[in-house]
Amino acid sequence: MAERWYQQSLLVFCVIVCPSIAYADNSICGTQEAFERFQCGQELLRPPNGPKYVYSPHFIVHFDTAGYYACNRAYAESTAIYAEFSWAKQVGGLGWAAPPPDNQGPDNRYDIYIQNLDPYYGETCLESPYPNPYPTGFASYILLHNTLSWDFLRFTTAHEFNHACQLRYSAQYNWWYENTATWMQDVCYDHVDWHIVCLEAPPNPLSNPNMAITTTDSFYEYSGYLWARFIQEHYSITCLRLIWERIGQVGGFSTLSAIDSILHNYDSELKTALGTYAIWRYFTGDRADTIGHFSESHLWPTSYVDASHQHTGSGSGNQGTDYISGPGGTSYIEFYTSTDYLLRNSFSGAGSGVWQNWQIGYNSTTGHSIYMMNDIDYWSILPTSFHDTIVLVPVATNASSGLTYNYAATDIALQPQPPQDPELEVHTILSPV
Repeated sequence: MAERWYQQSLLVFCVIVCPSIAYADNSICGTQEAFERFQCGQELLRPPNGPKYVYSPHFIVHFDTAGYYACNRAYAESTAIYAEFSWAKQVGGLGWAAPPPDNQGPDNRYDIYIQNLDPYYGETCLESPYPNPYPTGFASYILLHNTLSWDFLRFTTAHEFNHACQLRYSAQYNWWYENTATWMQDVCYDHVDWHIVCLEAPPNPLSNPNMAITTTDSFYEYSGYLWARFIQEHYSITCLRLIWERIGQVGGFSTLSAIDSILHNYDSELKTALGTYAIWRYFTGDRADTIGHFSESHLWPTSYVDASHQHTGSGSGNQGTDYISGPGGTSYIEFYTSTDYLLRNSFSGAGSGVWQNWQIGYNSTTGHSIYMMNDIDYWSILPTSFHDTIVLVPVATNASSGLTYNYAATDIALQPQPPQDPELEVHTILSPV
């Protein structure tokens, strides 16, 4: 019941008004709204201290047992425990920079205020610049809702604490902040599995694979944690911290270039990672491959394939409703095979230098193979004898939006041609290739 109520609560809209700008946001995390108010020139007023406190090695939890913000002491003490666990996991275990001292509250321990935050579960508020050693870093404090379930309190604390660490690197907010904080809450509390709710509520990277990784529409930035999860599983969990350290050096407005820079340490680059990420998303739900791709993909929905992109044998078409909205956006175009022949695929897409194209030779019984298409003319030929489905996967690699494309797949029969020399005769075809 709690999960169903929580999923329904994602549909709540909160309108925040700032001078000449109206914001409509249905986010479970108020950090983005706090950034927007700050950017509008509104001061984010820190709540008054106390009146009651829970002290832990790194935190002071401010709460009250009466009134609109009331919670019991057990709730406040649990908040401190979950916050210390998050510090131990993220700072002590994974090496993230700790939130800077704020020079506020009873002392310099990090302040968490338990409030009534409807409709939000938590909010991290930036307060003052802290450019040491990262030029756009900020000090902050956290607000937590006062009536969360224990599991919601766990992952919300981990989520907001990660925002506090992010602000140490850069206070130039964008989509990557929620991607990473949602991923980190799963790292800290894997048993809660709230991320599955994200992937069941469209739009998300499985229901709308055509959307860019930079999308922030209707909770996509939370389900977009899948991009961070991919980086962890395909490269390393350390890679995420290195990306944030690089963001601290170049600022949050250069996030894509920061990711690309760090991926070069792994003999990769952003466009290659985006292509591989698109392929990994195909293997979820009914097509899950927990060995070669996402380790929990069997728990998630099956990635979407538009009906107009499903062909028996040869076929052709265009983007249909799958307009690619930017980097990481993709489509899955399936060709179902039966008899033994060659399938020649070709692709042409709008924009210069935008695309990377892959093919998956998929067999539901024996597995799959992955092929990169010709990087200039975007065509390839695959034998169908090894695959019951051949999937064309075009991936956008830069920031263009509304991208269109055309594709075609043509059968090439495997019939021997009559020999031109009467002295020659074809006895056996040993291979279709």
